[in-house]
Amino acid sequence: MTVELTSRWTAAAGTRVHSRTGGAGPPVVLVHGLGVASPYWERTGALLARWFRVHAPDLPGFGRTPGPREALDIHQLAEALADWMRAARAAPAVLVGNSMGCQIIVDLVVCHPDLARRVVLVGPTIDRTVPGAWSQVLRLARNGLREPPRQFWVVARDYARAGLGRVLRTFLLAMAEPTETLLPRVRAPTLVVRGEWDRLVTATWAAHVADTVPCGRLVTLPRTAHTANQGAPGPLSRVVLAFAVQEIRAQEIRGQEIRGAREMRGGAP
Repeated sequence: MTVELTSRWTAAAGTRVHSRTGGAGPPVVLVHGLGVASPYWERTGALLARWFRVHAPDLPGFGRTPGPREALDIHQLAEALADWMRAARAAPAVLVGNSMGCQIIVDLVVCHPDLARRVVLVGPTIDRTVPGAWSQVLRLARNGLREPPRQFWVVARDYARAGLGRVLRTFLLAMAEPTETLLPRVRAPTLVVRGEWDRLVTATWAAHVADTVPCGRLVTLPRTAHTANQGAPGPLSRVVLAFAVQEIRAQEIRGQEIRGAREMRGGAP
């Protein structure tokens, strides 16, 4: 069973942020990668919405959210995400990102630790074991051969909407972002997820990220490429659920405590 995600608009980050939202329970925020937007998460989000209140925002300049003329760097995108999370009442949340979305999440949780309960980094970039922008591009192209056919159409549509100029400038800004220096400052429990067939993020780099984050661990999804949210939504959603189940239990306990307190007040003379 899946839950349909519906469009929602929120005034935040100096613009009107579009998101896809659905489900009930503890909040989960899905952060897209380079050039793409909320539809990129639709299949995984619909599965997670069985247990969580899922939010998949379009960050400024991507998807249906207007952005400034100049491309935003990773820190600016993280600040926009933080502002939106507060405005949309989507915090504190389990944060799940793919690719460049992982860089945005790392920056956000270092600058705004109160917004995150847990963190899931799916295919975290930039892999510093692969030198140079051209090497990254070539590896991404090879990875595409392992992705499901639908991935091509999702990426093509979203890149056309964002504009290739913005995508390229954002890519160069992401390449320059020293995300690896922030990893030791991530305090939230963190799960690193890598697809076995990922040609953009090496097994060595994924293990390094998991080892560098103080409360990190690594899971590998078999027969899956870089974009697990497209190629393996079922296995990925189950991994996220297993990792975040403590938040569901905590939510239930809090609900029981609130109901118990109300009953006590109602029964008091």
